Amino acid sequence: WKLYNPQSTVNDLSYTYTERRATSNTTAMGRVRAFLQSHIQSKLDFNDWWEYPQFSTKEGLGRAAWIASLLTLTGSIHLGLFVLITLERCNAIDINLSGGRSFLDENRWILLWQWCAYATSVCCFHLLEFFVTALFNPTQATTDSFLVNHSITYTLAALTSWTEFWLRFLFLPGWNFWWSPWLGLPILCVSQIIRSWGMVTAGGAFKNT
Repeated sequence: WKLYNPQSTVNDLSYTYTERRATSNTTAMGRVRAFLQSHIQSKLDFNDWWEYPQFSTKEGLGRAAWIASLLTLTGSIHLGLFVLITLERCNAIDINLSGGRSFLDENRWILLWQWCAYATSVCCFHLLEFFVTALFNPTQATTDSFLVNHSITYTLAALTSWTEFWLRFLFLPGWNFWWSPWLGLPILCVSQIIRSWGMVTAGGAFKNT
């Protein structure tokens, strides 16, 4: 006869619950990854451009020009807005950005200012990744050097952070520290200089893909 062991039963149930929960989480994450792969990552990889020779491969000049143009345009627009908001908030110019609408209060203007600084920085990062590679490691320079299609994990992290920001902009604009960019921007600039200098120093030994 086998003696009944209550603790063994509890352990078995606990293991089964943990196993099922892990399987459920894996399945949910797999669905998210599949969605990102089919709807976003495939676009970043230019999977639908196979019939255009200059866009079908990562060495294509058309693909490089397209990505660089989009990053430059996006970065320039946000940089212009960043300067405009800065001048307006410092009372250097008076252009009535809010247009008399109360929705864009002080907190939301600060958030917009922070977003413009962030978007400009991200665009500069991706452009620098390509241009530093092209200058100092030209044999490895492809459109993958922009890192815009780095990985599904990177794409998911970016989309999550953007969603969090705009939800906070709409519903919790006061949940913010106005001084955070003054702390973050110097750290960002120093980090970018260190990374770019490391790429230059490593030369052909450096691979960012």
